[in-house]
Amino acid sequence: MRPNLIVYGSPTCEDTAITRDRLDVLSVPYEYIDIDADPASARYVESLNQGRPKTPTLVYGKEEIVQTEPTLDEMESALSRAGFEFEPRLPAVYPAGGLPTPEFDLRDPDGQAMRLSDAGRPSVLFFIHSRGCLTCAGYARQLAGIRGALDRAQAKLRIVLEGSLEEAAAWSEEYIGGLPVYTDPEGAAKLSLTGHFAVTWAGAFLLITDSRGDARIGAFATDAGGLIPPGEIMNRLSTL
Repeated sequence: MRPNLIVYGSPTCEDTAITRDRLDVLSVPYEYIDIDADPASARYVESLNQGRPKTPTLVYGKEEIVQTEPTLDEMESALSRAGFEFEPRLPAVYPAGGLPTPEFDLRDPDGQAMRLSDAGRPSVLFFIHSRGCLTCAGYARQLAGIRGALDRAQAKLRIVLEGSLEEAAAWSEEYIGGLPVYTDPEGAAKLSLTGHFAVTWAGAFLLITDSRGDARIGAFATDAGGLIPPGEIMNRLSTL
């Protein structure tokens, strides 16, 4: 019997957006129910979450596994336990010595120019598709969830938004609790990087660099669900 998965979510929920996009990337079949449009389903979700309508809530089979707001790593583990078959998306891995990246400027939250070559430690850069991309917001929330682990690994998280400092600050407050967001005002840095790595177009872009600022791992996708899960990022950093 083919395994069954139901995703209960909301169209305005960034966590729902990244969950669904990841499932689509992995070609995992599932049924989606919008609890905003289905009061009975909303009550069911509340019954699974101590009276709170948390989204997404994932129900595998006849409640053999129930997950609420899982990380991408947790979801993929549950998919395997539930019997789903899927192929993980593999990132590009650059030479052991790293692939030199072009110099480019980002702006930190204070408006000061920042270059990767000045970082002095590994960096995880996530270039957001657009300010209105809920999937990107969901992925950024997952990256924010490993910030402590990144600090312990002496790695720097840099979430990058094309826009003004004010727009970046407002986006950060709405989705990731006010964590620092860097700006790429005209999208020049993202354009430079995608051209350097011979990527014709990428909506969402993840780059892991070493302490010299050289690229070690890259992932490019139409949307953030096609990037690598946060747990895999930590695994990859451990090999640098």
